[in-house]
Amino acid sequence: MTPIFVDSGGWIALIVEDDNNHALAVKCFLHLTSKKTQLVTSNYVLSETYTWLRYHVGYKEVVQVNELLERATKTERLKIEWVTPESEISHNHSIVMM
Repeated sequence: MTPIFVDSGGWIALIVEDDNNHALAVKCFLHLTSKKTQLVTSNYVLSETYTWLRYHVGYKEVVQVNELLERATKTERLKIEWVTPESEISHNHSIVMM
C-alpha cells in the first residue's frame, strides 16, 4: 500500500479528543494501522503539531505524543522526512521549472 502523508491537522485530530474530526481520525488511523500502511510526516509538520498542542493542550501531552511517535519511527510505522535547506531549494526549483 502507498504510504500516507499525515499533516498537522491529522495528528491534532487524532490526539485531541474534543476535536471535531477526532472520531474520523481514530477510525482512519486504526484502518491504516490494520493494513500496516506506513505513515509519513515531516519535521516541519511535527514542529507545528507540537507547538499547537503545547499552547492548546499542554506540555505533558506533547511529551507523550513525542514518545509515541518516536516508538512508531523505531518500528518503521512512521517515517519522518526532514526538510533541509537543500531539499527546500531543490523542491522550489522543481516547481519553478514546471
